[in-house]
Amino acid sequence: MKAKGVRICRIGDVDVIVDYSWIVIFFLLAYSMAETVFPEMYKDHERPVYWLMGISASVLAFVSILIHELAHSWVSIKRGIKITSVRLFIFGGTAEAASEPKDGRDEFLIALVGPAANVLMCVLSGFVFISMMEHTNHPVTIIAQWAIVTNIVIAFFNLAPGFPLDGGRVLRAFLWDHWNDMARATRVVSRVGDVIAVFLIVFGALQMIFYQSLLSGIWLICIGFLMKRASSGALQAVAAAPKREPPPRVLARELMKKNVVGVDWLVPVNQFVEDYMRRYLFTEFPVFNRDEIVGVVTLADVSGVAEKLRDFKQVRDIMTPIEQFAAPRPDDDVDSVFEKMLEIDADSMLILEEGGRLAGILLRRDIANYTQIKMILKQ
Repeated sequence: MKAKGVRICRIGDVDVIVDYSWIVIFFLLAYSMAETVFPEMYKDHERPVYWLMGISASVLAFVSILIHELAHSWVSIKRGIKITSVRLFIFGGTAEAASEPKDGRDEFLIALVGPAANVLMCVLSGFVFISMMEHTNHPVTIIAQWAIVTNIVIAFFNLAPGFPLDGGRVLRAFLWDHWNDMARATRVVSRVGDVIAVFLIVFGALQMIFYQSLLSGIWLICIGFLMKRASSGALQAVAAAPKREPPPRVLARELMKKNVVGVDWLVPVNQFVEDYMRRYLFTEFPVFNRDEIVGVVTLADVSGVAEKLRDFKQVRDIMTPIEQFAAPRPDDDVDSVFEKMLEIDADSMLILEEGGRLAGILLRRDIANYTQIKMILKQ
């Protein structure tokens, strides 16, 4: 179930959605920085200045996480993966994808770019900090230092080698590429994620018990449970994968008509229109010289001939030679043949065997009827 939230903007085709929990965290972070952290670490500022610094720190944390997730989204889209939205919630953010990476290389690039974006923000903040080093107590210097620390923490935390963190995905990418087995790689990384999750839960509990750090303890425990849940979900997906059988391929030979009407290449164009096109209502015919197929003639070929010339031209004058005709094979997928029909706006497609022998003709309407029957009967 997707977390509810507010869509704050749309970047390209990606919605940026902020969960209601993040709004609470935004104000809690601003409050703690303005009332506790900054006044204790940096003296001699007025309370409104501390609040301005606290709000700025909270905004920078928000922007850092958002840029992290947008970097994931940008590379995902470049690798052909549709991203529906970026969601920011209490424990960070996530880019919601419509599909998984197709190989380890894509997984590696998508995972690594998030922390890399935070390192870049750290470098940019470092330039600001260095330029203001003479004014160590200036609010801009303090915020730049905060931005450096924030982005370092985000980058290094996400590089922990546990699923579903970026480090876990990088590790899975290496194992996936090494073993050429995504399921095996996921199982290994999920176990590592379980170990890290248990460590975070125990560490958070110890912080609450021995250091009375209630907020950070609860935070670590919740993150640990979320990681544990994500690791379990990944394992369940792997376990279910072998049970999902891929849909059977439908080949062109299964739907094509084998009794194909051919036309002699010496037939005048006008006679071809009357005796073949109007009679059989096809828009594409094979052309024969005796028993040898020599070309293909279509409605588009006929329309390119002036009507007054159709009595003087023969089919061989307007046909496409068979050598130039990229015909599908009987063992080609019907889906690929249908896509080609749509591409060239054809109602039918000749199917040729190896060596150029005519095997049959596949009609666009037959593919549509087959698809409709399959959808209705769900078979």
